[in-house]
Amino acid sequence: MKSILLIMSLAFTGNLSAAEEANGVQLCHIANAGFYMEGANSAAIIDGVILSGLPNYSVASMDLTKQIIKGEGRFSKLKLATASHYHPDHFDPLATRELLDMSPGVTWVLAPQVADMVQGDRSDIETVLPGWNGPQETLLIDDIKVEYWRVSHGRDEIQNLGAKITIDGVSFFHPGDIVTDWNQLETAGLVDIDVDVILVPSWFGLDNPDQMQALTKALNWRIAVPMHYQKGDPDWAKEYGGMAAIRKTSPDRYEGGVSLTNEMQCMTVGKD
Repeated sequence: MKSILLIMSLAFTGNLSAAEEANGVQLCHIANAGFYMEGANSAAIIDGVILSGLPNYSVASMDLTKQIIKGEGRFSKLKLATASHYHPDHFDPLATRELLDMSPGVTWVLAPQVADMVQGDRSDIETVLPGWNGPQETLLIDDIKVEYWRVSHGRDEIQNLGAKITIDGVSFFHPGDIVTDWNQLETAGLVDIDVDVILVPSWFGLDNPDQMQALTKALNWRIAVPMHYQKGDPDWAKEYGGMAAIRKTSPDRYEGGVSLTNEMQCMTVGKD
């Protein structure tokens, strides 16, 4: 059983060696659906390099975003950057271009639909698009293993990727904007996959036992971190007591649920 240590609101400035000190991999919330995973010598970011985004979803502070783009402080370890799909609350082509220019040691991995939005030199961009019938596509970026599956966004024309990122033997699964069922996941090859941490949109499985069952058949996780909370109090959330209530109760809906919602709020997933 992996050990888990929750560390609240870690500072993101300076050269932080929290991963070595904690003998594990740091998972830090950037904003909305964006997360940073830091191992001893390398790190990855998913859906977290965004300058503008969408009005209804949070974005990171400009100070934090600039540190990520420039590879400053703890972000000097960044080797892999990826985005689940092209929607502006997950991907920003201008921020991507800046990171490519200012941090040439970082490899971007994107679906072709997403990569096509980036202007200029794309030599540091790898493209992947697993088929609807699988199998997954696997890449090794530095010492980071990343596996991709096709996960439905609810609309087939959107190239939404589910990513399993493994750093120092600790794995994290991010499904993007998952709107799907068991039949689709099984066909894509997402069946009984072991992961340490699942990052799951807070709406998936909300009052929908079929979706929750599909998730548990696809993935075996130790820790679940609900994410992608909408700002304000949209009409659809009122049925569930509003967004504040959804934020409060979402971790309880998942086995091993943990709340990680503030900017650079971090936890350490320890090793055996």
